[in-house]
Amino acid sequence: MHTDSADVLVVEQRRMLSQSRWRALLALGFVFLLIVPWLQWTFWLTPCPGRISGDCAGAWDDLRWTFAIETALCAAFILAAAAMSFVGELDRITGKIVSWIGQRTNLCISVTVVAAMLLPLAVAYFVLDRFPNSGDEFCYLFQARAFAGLRLWEAPPILGTDLIPFRTYIFESKWVSQSPPAWPMVLSSGLLLGIPPWMVNALLGGGIVVLLAAFCRRVGNPSAAVVAAAVFTLTPFYVMSAASYFPHVFSSLLILSFCLCLLPDGEIPRGHKLVSAGAIVGLLAMTRYYDVLPLIPATLLWLTRQRRSAWPRLIGLLAAGFIPLLLLMMVYHYLITGSPFRTAYYVINTPEVSEIFVGLDPLRIFNGVVVTAGRLVELALWTSPVLLIVYCCCLVLKFKDRKLAYYDLIFPAFVLAYVVYADFGGNRYGPRFYFDAFPLMMVTIVSALPSITARLERPMDRAMLPLASIACVLYLVGTWPLVLTAFQLQVFSRQEPYRLVQQAVTGKATVILDTTSAIGLHEWDLMRNPPSMDAAVLYARSGTDIGALRQAFPERSIWRYSRRDPTQPGQLIRVTP
Repeated sequence: MHTDSADVLVVEQRRMLSQSRWRALLALGFVFLLIVPWLQWTFWLTPCPGRISGDCAGAWDDLRWTFAIETALCAAFILAAAAMSFVGELDRITGKIVSWIGQRTNLCISVTVVAAMLLPLAVAYFVLDRFPNSGDEFCYLFQARAFAGLRLWEAPPILGTDLIPFRTYIFESKWVSQSPPAWPMVLSSGLLLGIPPWMVNALLGGGIVVLLAAFCRRVGNPSAAVVAAAVFTLTPFYVMSAASYFPHVFSSLLILSFCLCLLPDGEIPRGHKLVSAGAIVGLLAMTRYYDVLPLIPATLLWLTRQRRSAWPRLIGLLAAGFIPLLLLMMVYHYLITGSPFRTAYYVINTPEVSEIFVGLDPLRIFNGVVVTAGRLVELALWTSPVLLIVYCCCLVLKFKDRKLAYYDLIFPAFVLAYVVYADFGGNRYGPRFYFDAFPLMMVTIVSALPSITARLERPMDRAMLPLASIACVLYLVGTWPLVLTAFQLQVFSRQEPYRLVQQAVTGKATVILDTTSAIGLHEWDLMRNPPSMDAAVLYARSGTDIGALRQAFPERSIWRYSRRDPTQPGQLIRVTP
């Protein structure tokens, strides 16, 4: 009888110990959830959230320490949780979750795809207010509306450059944007189909998650594919990019499609897949010229793994898909710039790209290396330090095991290719030049998991993998309130001239914007007039001649907007006749 009582007491003690450990783990997770946003407060709650450089961002030294502390915090959380948990019980729970996901893979992926569309739509509508939050984004919309009207350009307005916004130019009597044609063509297709432009990226984002999950299932196990797609979907880097008007989501979709066309690695794809791959590269060149360059190392690696006797056929099929779109792009360049060999950027009448940011001289390369380090810090803070560290470990492991596939080279190639472009990219949602290859980080991680698990012999080491996923998700949960609050405040501040006009102006008017409405926004960004110049309120650049305005629009009143101190409200004052 005493033996039975002792056994009951032991069981009860074990149960209480297990409960106390789970409570401790929950408390640890809650503390982690509170510390993460506290450390990032100065990174997000600024006039330009999530940026580490520029006239409104945090100091690089401060944010470097933020990154270091966040990384140490994530590592400490994983180690502490592993030490506090029952490893056997954690293995059992993880096994059940993996089994449950494996049995319902299609359902889980479907839910993730729906979330990948709904989250950006909600952010675009309720947080960003469907507002093009930069001159780059508006120039895509400007060109898309011209294409939707079956025009390649617009006629210049009556006062020329005084009435046109940033990133659009008057070139040889043509009012055009600086953007390559493919992304405005996609937006214009949405307009013609009745899809609002602010919804297009979110719908394409759903397509990215479909392809990402399919890709991960081809190179890894289904459960890992679901987790990778879900983590990708929850990152602010994805959601904010898909809620914007930037072309990076479309470029990312094209790159994923290109990689899928070349699968399986080491085998010769069918002819129609190769022609499709070539066409995808051509479309990518029409979207973002520079994105083709980082694909070259991956394509060469893929080609070297084919039979040499098949090289002429493979290159010929890729060229058959690429050349027609290349010719189409050259025709567009000829119609816009007068030469098939001038890009759309030729219309830019300032040397900002060619003479300031891009170059191969040592000083610019050094600046590019510094900027690259900053971009990687931004990437870690926009996605979680855990994700970046795990990716680097997976890449090194695949290289060590000589298992690198062509798709593993694409993200590192993007990082290296943009070293020669020593600029962060202005207004952005994370290191936007890297987003095009960002999904392939997830693919590399999933493809390396078998090699990682094979090396994890101790139970405590195996516990690190699920705990790393939990740390990543908790990091994202802690970051999201700051992201949403920061960008809602930013958009509200930048829209101030439009609000003041609604409150004070009656009838037709012209508003001269003497200053920008917020730090980080170019002073010409908000001259977003329709080409017909028939809006109730038109906006003019600072320095526009008032006499010329009265002569051009005699029926309109004239106002001036200014906000000299960004910390104080702006003023809208009527110009007396």
